[in-house]
Amino acid sequence: MDMFIKRVKLILQSEDSECGQACLAMIFNYYGYGISLPELRKNHSAQTGGTKVSYLMETCNDHGFRAIAYSLTIEELRKLTLPCILHWNFSHFVVLTKINKNSVEINDPALGCMRIDQDRLKQYFTGVAVEIKKSESFSPVKPKKINIRDVTGRVIGFIPFIFKMLAASILIDIIALLMPRISQLILDKVIPDHDKNLLIFCFLVSLALLVLQFVISTMSDLTKIKFEAYFKSNWRSNVFSKLTRLPVDFFKSRGFGNIMYRFKSIDIIQNYLSDKLSTLILNATSSIIIAVILLSYNVELAAIVIMASVLYSVVRFAAYFYIKQNQLSTIALKSREQSVLINTLKFIQTHKLYGGLHRIHNQYHGIITDEASVSAKSQIITMIATNINQFISGFRNILVLFVAVLLALNNEMTIGMIFAFTAYSVEFSRRSTIVINLIYKIQLLKIQSSRLSEIVHATDESSLASYFELNENYSLSARGIYHQYDKLAPLVLVDINIDISENETVLLTGDSGSGKSTFIKILLGITEPVAGSLFIGGVNIKKTGKHAIRKITSSVLQGDSLFPGTIYENITFNDNLDNIEQVHEIADAIGIHDVITRLPLGYFTQVGDMSDFLSGGEKQKLLIVRALFKKPKILILDEADSNLDIFSEKKVFDVIMNYECTKIIVSHKNERTYPVDRIIHFRKGEVVAIRNTTPKPIHD
Repeated sequence: MDMFIKRVKLILQSEDSECGQACLAMIFNYYGYGISLPELRKNHSAQTGGTKVSYLMETCNDHGFRAIAYSLTIEELRKLTLPCILHWNFSHFVVLTKINKNSVEINDPALGCMRIDQDRLKQYFTGVAVEIKKSESFSPVKPKKINIRDVTGRVIGFIPFIFKMLAASILIDIIALLMPRISQLILDKVIPDHDKNLLIFCFLVSLALLVLQFVISTMSDLTKIKFEAYFKSNWRSNVFSKLTRLPVDFFKSRGFGNIMYRFKSIDIIQNYLSDKLSTLILNATSSIIIAVILLSYNVELAAIVIMASVLYSVVRFAAYFYIKQNQLSTIALKSREQSVLINTLKFIQTHKLYGGLHRIHNQYHGIITDEASVSAKSQIITMIATNINQFISGFRNILVLFVAVLLALNNEMTIGMIFAFTAYSVEFSRRSTIVINLIYKIQLLKIQSSRLSEIVHATDESSLASYFELNENYSLSARGIYHQYDKLAPLVLVDINIDISENETVLLTGDSGSGKSTFIKILLGITEPVAGSLFIGGVNIKKTGKHAIRKITSSVLQGDSLFPGTIYENITFNDNLDNIEQVHEIADAIGIHDVITRLPLGYFTQVGDMSDFLSGGEKQKLLIVRALFKKPKILILDEADSNLDIFSEKKVFDVIMNYECTKIIVSHKNERTYPVDRIIHFRKGEVVAIRNTTPKPIHD
């Protein structure tokens, strides 16, 4: 049958440009080489801007596979060994998993599992395919398993919580299991013997058990609510803290929608741990106890009930692969939908001005249409499984009733026993169904754990505390700095050796793309060089951590913006008013104070990246005020005056030049614009000239 055919497991890409690596991971795992995408990324990082076919082939060779690239027509695809990789829409890679009569099936690492008709195949397939087979050097590798504990870490109080919930659940269970026995006693003893005293006793016992059940249930629910609130807030806070410790490059290579949707995995996992896990343990224990009770009544009847549950579990797990693939597709589409929505809102003005709204609407409509299609498939599979379970339950009830009546006719069971057995069988069916469904969901929960693990297990920025501290000398030295964005990309910095004295003012010049901004990012610890070292006062920052250099530096970089909050918070990064006078003084010197005070709420006016009541130059002045407020020992300005008029520029730089600190300025403007001590000229990633100057007043 089709469901037992070996299939290619879908692996979703995490970074925008790693579709090629994701495709390789799918095929490697298909052939028994268990490697995760993060593991593959660690040794073979994605190429900047996209992956070349040659890079995929080299990666295959490194892992015991042989890859051959073909240029072919759609009709010739049938000649290839599947699964294989297709070049898609000139900027993407997908895995071809199956060829049907009028369509093909693909695993798209960005959008999930898809069925593509011939028209769409002609539209997107570029004619290039990569066939991958095992080579003689191939050796299978077992995949590393990721469990829930890997992403939650140690949860304080979790074990006591589980024991409390389990104890409460067992007591409630015992009460529930006693009820059918009381009913059996009434039917077999009270009614035939007309024993009113026994009836009253049964009534009082039932009432007492009901009250006890109410008290225990209320207490356990309160315990669960308190633990859930504690666990959820602490775990979410820890994951957020981890997220903020990741390097900037982690965020640049992933869409905001992707990261946000991964963060939502916390809720799904947390809901399982705080609620479903105790439910699973309870119902599994209860199912075993009830099964023993059923066997004590009659083995044949018990076998019918138990086999019905086993049959349901087979049906449920037979559809697991399809549901898992659909859930992965849903995650990919939801992430994509969120990214499109965020980018549309962020760049709404550009889309309006250039008539891009129709295109973006079609893109969004296509995504939600695919979402609806995937959701419908999952619902159909779930509906079929549910209906089959209902059929199995109905058939079980009929068969149990038929056999039980036969046993009663042979005087092997009483009416009370039949009544009690039926009640127990219904309870067993209910609880075993819960157990099967929860175990099924555990398997699907691994998807969420795997996605969240990309954040939890990502390498922190190397900013750990150290025994080394910076001294009072804030001179800066770069030695043998090299940098490239990936292993196959050209070097953007080549053997950079620069010395900048304390309180010196240096201008970095050069054409666009010459490496100036990249060098600045390395100085600030935003980007890691592939080779070389950076020293402050003779101390290697690898010994002090990046936090040390960030404590003594301020910067205004290209692309810096205001974050949502008040103007005052944007400058000081807090709402403590102790520094209000200092902020006023700096803002007045820069020439932005009067603009701020004319606003209705002054320094407490809410601003953000998309605020349009401030001009580009005014926003840039606020960024400069922010940088000076920190009182840096090293001030770095990368095109910080690009939006300033000539008079504002003079006023701003008069203030900056009078501020005593080391200053590094990056600009494309005429070098005579700035009164600097030295000019360092970059060309094609190299320092080609260093020239001393005689400082002159700005715009002299």
